[in-house]
Amino acid sequence: MIPSPDTQPPAKESTALPQVIRALVLLLFVSLVFGLLLFVFLGTFSRLLADDFCYFANAKQLGVVNGLVRIYTTWSGRFSTVGLIMLLQPLNKYIAQSFPGVIILTWLLSLIALVVSVFEKIFGNIPRSLAWVFAALVLFLTCLIVPNRFQVLYWLNGSITYTIPLVILTALMYWALHLVWQNKSPHPITLALFCVLIFISGGFSETTAVLQFNVFLLSLAYSIFRQLPGRTRFVFGLAAGFSLLSILVFLVSPGNHIRQALFPAPPGLFELAGLSIRYGLAFIFHTLIAYPVPFLFSIFVSMILGILIMMSQPENDSHFRICPRSLGIAGGILALGTVILVISTCVPSVYAQSAYPEARALIPGTYILILGVSSISFISGLGLFSNGTFTRWSKGKPFHYFLVTGLILACIYPLRAGNSLNTEFIQAKKYASAWDTRTEIVASSIYRGENRLELKAINSQYGISELETDPGFWVNKCFSNYYQLEEVTAK
Repeated sequence: MIPSPDTQPPAKESTALPQVIRALVLLLFVSLVFGLLLFVFLGTFSRLLADDFCYFANAKQLGVVNGLVRIYTTWSGRFSTVGLIMLLQPLNKYIAQSFPGVIILTWLLSLIALVVSVFEKIFGNIPRSLAWVFAALVLFLTCLIVPNRFQVLYWLNGSITYTIPLVILTALMYWALHLVWQNKSPHPITLALFCVLIFISGGFSETTAVLQFNVFLLSLAYSIFRQLPGRTRFVFGLAAGFSLLSILVFLVSPGNHIRQALFPAPPGLFELAGLSIRYGLAFIFHTLIAYPVPFLFSIFVSMILGILIMMSQPENDSHFRICPRSLGIAGGILALGTVILVISTCVPSVYAQSAYPEARALIPGTYILILGVSSISFISGLGLFSNGTFTRWSKGKPFHYFLVTGLILACIYPLRAGNSLNTEFIQAKKYASAWDTRTEIVASSIYRGENRLELKAINSQYGISELETDPGFWVNKCFSNYYQLEEVTAK
């Protein structure tokens, strides 16, 4: 059976994969990273938009602390989002241009660290490039198919609200497993820092806070069910507790009560559960139907990685035995956990508006769905290789040629998928040029002492509001406050 992650398998040398296979695995990793770099490059055309001006103006006028208190008490309980945006204010537009790249690369490193640690804990010494590919695969597909990619990767406020907490959650899961698996008990200061970061991570948005709480709650439930050591239950219990604390901070926020008054009254408990399940299952179904090729690519590559992991195991290793029942249980737990977590990401939208989540609030569900499908496919690869007939066939040349051909084809897909970004590149470059021209005009007008400006209107980007003819429109007012002008209109 599969060894428990809480039980370290004995140290052993992995069986070397054929040199051609190892080279193609590395080439696939490079191809996936290249695909991610296309998303990073697209981010260099990002600029400040809408809410960014509001938060930056508050930071300039009130300072970070007073600005955070004001927004928390009058508009939004997302204390971590507001605080981080205000801290970034001195960097102005440069943070908007660099932030997408920082997010994607940090996310990739966090995911690699998590996957490597899990793979090595379960399988012992393995070719780490297999874990690198798995991590890059999950992140590339998340960036590729996420709804309204612009708002969650290239809009500063949107990326901080919904994407940054996913990066932190990935890193926190790695840290939690490290605390659980290390030989000695964690130092109290380390635990305190861990809890603080858990609390801060939960303060970015209601959607990601609920997801984070459920991730650690399910981990706690699994550790209790499997009767894992007390330290495991303690660490996951702490993480779930401080995640819940951040949710409570949202619930008591005066600003959230003001916003909630703009929407229908929250549904009852049974209606809340029913709508969340309905919307979560609908999201899973429609996402799988809408993106068959990316998910088939995920399934194919993940199964190959599972097969290669098994091929790298010593043939005479008696510690590692996989039976179909164990694999079925593991796959069932992953499938159930994936569904529960995706449904949990719909709960805040149902509670606040009794509605299906906005597109930008679907990135947590997208990430979890891709991670779940890839993990289940990986387990399927393990099971396929464990089949006696398949194991004998895998030792022949036809199977070797199959792997080589499959990996070569897999290396091509991220490059072809990147072609879908061509239209976005053109549009982003055009918008960035218009934004920079407008900023130069504003700077020149301020230098001449002008306080009332009429600027050329710029088309809005992916549903994000822009300057309008009405100087009292909220974007116009935030823009005026940011540049310390009396009035701004767009023609």
